[in-house]
Parts: sequence; structure tokens; C-alpha cells
Amino acid sequence: MTKPSLKPLTTGITLLAALAYLAVGMGRGLYPYDEGIIAHGAERVLAGAVPYLDFWSAYSPGQFYLLAGLYKVFGPGLMVGRIYTLAAEFAIVVFAFLLSRRFSARTGSLVACALVAIWLGYAGRPLYPAIPAMALALAGFCLIGRPSISFHALAGMMAGGALLLRHDLGVYALPPQLLAIAAYAWLDPHAQKDTHPPFARVFRLLLAYAAGASLFVLPATVAIFSKVPFGLLHEIFIIFPLRDYAKIRALPAPPPGLDVESLACLLPFVLVGAAVLAVLFSLGRRHTLPGYSGAAGLTLFGLALLLTARVRPDVEHMAAPMIAVLIVLPWVIGRLHPAAGALLILPCILLFLQCLLGKVILSSLPTRPVHLERAAGIYVGFEPDGLEEAVRYIRRNTTDGERIFVGNARHDRIFINHALFYFLSGRTSATRCHELLPGVATTAAMQHEIVSEIQRYRVRYIVLWLAPQGHEPNQSSETGATVLDDWIRSHCKEVGRFGDFAILRRVGT
Repeated sequence: MTKPSLKPLTTGITLLAALAYLAVGMGRGLYPYDEGIIAHGAERVLAGAVPYLDFWSAYSPGQFYLLAGLYKVFGPGLMVGRIYTLAAEFAIVVFAFLLSRRFSARTGSLVACALVAIWLGYAGRPLYPAIPAMALALAGFCLIGRPSISFHALAGMMAGGALLLRHDLGVYALPPQLLAIAAYAWLDPHAQKDTHPPFARVFRLLLAYAAGASLFVLPATVAIFSKVPFGLLHEIFIIFPLRDYAKIRALPAPPPGLDVESLACLLPFVLVGAAVLAVLFSLGRRHTLPGYSGAAGLTLFGLALLLTARVRPDVEHMAAPMIAVLIVLPWVIGRLHPAAGALLILPCILLFLQCLLGKVILSSLPTRPVHLERAAGIYVGFEPDGLEEAVRYIRRNTTDGERIFVGNARHDRIFINHALFYFLSGRTSATRCHELLPGVATTAAMQHEIVSEIQRYRVRYIVLWLAPQGHEPNQSSETGATVLDDWIRSHCKEVGRFGDFAILRRVGT
């Protein structure tokens, strides 16, 4: 009698353990800026607003509409977004295993997906668009090379979805996936069973891929361009990232060290370099083609993803590049000299031990529940900040549908703002800028627009947050216009103060 294999059981246990690990701490903490931008943007979309036209954002529209759909079904709440993020992270872990299994042994693939889970548990952030976009991009890589033209059309759909969730990540996924399709159609023995000439095989698969991608991208593009002026889109997606983003957010690379920040920012470059060497060493070995083509595609993807972190090489922005190189890490180590492999393994062990320890320490800290309806299931520390009291005050003294403005104690110098306050209070921003970005909201022109919108919507209440000030070596630390601050001082009166939040009411309203 044949003894049953334990391999499926081992794989299932590993994946379930990864899911449990990612779920630990899912409801811990509030993210006033990043989570608030997406959460309130999705709520505005649910109410009929159009991204870019009705509110300023440099993010792709897909995340807003997808989350708005979830709010429509399950109701608006932070836990809805947290579960959505958890599902995307777990999908990445599953796809990491499936991809690594193509060119690595089962043990190496399980190690790769475990490392990806540990990394996401440390570097992942709620509603960070790169996470679901990365899940769709990896799904596309999984589908490429399957012996059916429909799989390549579906891979194109995944790439199109990634493009709508995070446009730069979707763009970086296209070249390696197109090259992987061409390599499969031209050289793989399974594809060669097709009686068509090589050029015809390549063309058919690329056409199916393009058709799949167009299924999502073209309707969305037409819908956006039909409602949003081209000049506004050009300003947000071309002028701002090329001219302004680096000025207001650029950070220097951390110095070499053994701490998490240094290792997380420098290790992806080392791993990508090692993966490039392994790909070059394997070039021309036809018997390694299935593994080689998959590993080469992911290596190129990881190399391209490093461009997303060129401005801010920190843990959060290294989340996606690290995932790509961790998937190919077992394959890379198997093709390098043992001494070179050891040099790669040691810093990885050090980084992931610190990530594990950091999550354990964070999970052991005492917390209390947030007593707000939309924050059900969320826990924070015991340091009082007045958020709950300020939200309840606004809800008591305003009506459903009434607009408010949530700003900072000063608007001539902005690092982040409390966009989450809008979502927690269930009140819509009176201005296009529920995200107050330095270089945008610190300009006189935008501040004049904010004042005009506050007056047009007859806003009664303004909430000012004692926001942390940035001290980064970029223009977020510089002083801008004082138009908005001067207007608030001359037209508003403080009627309540709760910790870090001041409630002001416009005189005469």
C-alpha cells in the first residue's frame, strides 16, 4: 500500500500559519494619513465623486472604486479595509509559493512564501495600493506559461487590474511579462506542440494578453478622460511626479547597518544583483528553460520595482521590490557559489529575525478599543490624543451631508494631515484636498481655492490637528504660503479643544 504524501499537508499548514501570522495585529493602530486618504476617497466615490475632478489624488482610481464597492456591500468601516488588505497579502503569499515552486524545490518554495509573509507582516500597511496591485501582478506571472491562450488573456486582465490599482507598478510588470510570454511561445516545449510558426505563436499569445489588459484599462481610461479635463490629469500624473514629488518627499538612502531600516532598504539591491548574476549564469542552458524564464521575468520585475522606491527608500516603499526577489531567492542561492549563497542568507536571517521580534513586541503592547462606530474592531495604545472626543463633537454638532474642513495647526508647513478624521466622523471634506500634500496645499493658489470652497459650501466647523512636523531633508520642511492660516485666524473662533484637536466655528454661521 502506497504511503500517503505529507507534502500537501505541509504546504497547507505553512499557508495557514502565514495567514494567521498576517492576521495578528490586523486591527491594531490608526493611520491618519495613508489609510485616511484611501478610505475617505473611497467614501467620496461612493457618494458620486470623481477622482481627480472632485478630489486631488496621485493614486490610480482602482483602489477607490474597489473599496467603495466593499463599503456598498458591507458598510463603511476601517475593518472592511483591513480585511481587504489581509486578503491581498495572503494572495501574495500563495502566489509567491506557486511561482517559486516552478523553479525551486518544495522546501525552498515554502521558505520563500514564509519569508514573504514575515516581510508583509512587518512592512505592510492598511490600504496601501501597492499590496493588491502586487497580488494581481504575481497572479499574472502565475498564468503566463500555461498551455492555453485563455490563460494569457487572463494574465493580461491581471496586469490591467494592477495598472488600475497602482499605475507605476502595473507599468513595471508589463515588460517582464511580455518577455516571459515571448520566451514561452518561442522556446518552451509545451508551446512548440502548437503547429503555428514561432512568430505566429508569439503574436497570438501577446494579442490575447493585450486584449485581456484592455478589457479593464480601456473602459476605465475612457470613463476618466470623459469626465476629467486632460490638463488636470497631465498636471497630476506627469508634471507633479516629474517636477514636484521628489522635491517634497525625497529621502537619502540609509547608511549601511544591521538595523531593520538599513537592511530593508539595501538588501533588495543586493538580492536583485545576485538574481541578475544567477540569470546570466543560467543563460543558454536549455534544460533550465522553464525555471530560467520564470526566474528571469521576476528578476526583471524586481529590478523595475526598485524604481518605485528611488525617491523614498524606506521600509514601506521597499515592500513590493523585496517580495519579487524573495520569490526567486531559493533559485538564486542554488545557482551561486556556496560562499556567495551564505553571504546572502546571513543578512536575510538577521533582517527577518528583527521583523519577527518587532511584530512580537508590538503585539504584546497593551491596547484599548476605539469607541467609534466606523472603527469597530480597531485597537490603539493608551496615549490620549482626543480623537474620539473630537469626532463625537463634530457628529453631534453637524448634520449628515454637512461638509467640514480638517486641517493642521499650520498650513505653511505640512508633512501629513489627518485625512482619516473625515472617514471616522462620516463627514465629507469641503475641499478637493482632503489630502494636504506639501508642495500642493502649501501653495498660495491651492490655499485660495480651499478658502473659496469653505465659503462656497458654507462650512461651519473646522478641525485643526496638531500634526507632526516633518524634519526630512526635502521641501516638506520648508515654509510656504500663510493664506489659509491667516483666513482661519480672522474668520473662525475656537469652540472646543480635545487633546491634539481644536474645533473652530466660523464667525457668523
